[in-house]
Amino acid sequence: MLTVDSIEILSSRVEALRGYLNIEQKRMEVMEDEKQTHDPEFWNDSKNAEQVMKLIRSKKSWVTKFDDCASKVEDLSVLFDFMKAGEEDPSAVDSAYSEA
Repeated sequence: MLTVDSIEILSSRVEALRGYLNIEQKRMEVMEDEKQTHDPEFWNDSKNAEQVMKLIRSKKSWVTKFDDCASKVEDLSVLFDFMKAGEEDPSAVDSAYSEA
């Protein structure tokens, strides 16, 4: 059965991943790299532009996947609170736990 401790463990894992994967750093790097792409001179060097765009896609992929994971854990926490209040079915919470 799902417990508050289980959710706290998942939340702490998500926070550990945030640090390990340097998610906030990747967010900032994506913003900076995207600023470069707005410069018309950027596109004159197609090889460099291609490499930068590839890096942007890679970093965005990590950030998006992390955000999806963090969102699922947050949703699980909310559903668990609703279940404790009798407003949500335990099977929905179990399903959300499996996804998280």
